[in-house]
Amino acid sequence: MRAIVDAARRDALRLAEAGFDAVLFVNEGDTPFPHEAPQETVAAMAAAVEAARVEDLTVGVEVLFDPMASLSVAAATGASFIRGGFIGAWAGTSGLRNGDAATILRRRASLGLRHVGLFG
Repeated sequence: MRAIVDAARRDALRLAEAGFDAVLFVNEGDTPFPHEAPQETVAAMAAAVEAARVEDLTVGVEVLFDPMASLSVAAATGASFIRGGFIGAWAGTSGLRNGDAATILRRRASLGLRHVGLFG
């Protein structure tokens, strides 16, 4: 975890120094991606996002391919947006996926996170 957090922080600092105004944290190294992220992935993402936060850099989160987990990490870290597949169906290297916008919108509202943007 320490190496992951250090690399994430270094990247975030470089992006901020280069003039970017936002960063998206994604668990790209977790292939193949399960339909529901394991609890340890959600906990690790929250810890990494919080530890790698850089002042004046807007934070986004995507736990591949689990928008509900992404929303959980955003709730825990104060991230401003999440990215995910919220609508439609698709097939990929991790199997068949179905978006579920209704569930993510209801959960976002019930957690008081209407300010968290959804990017699909």
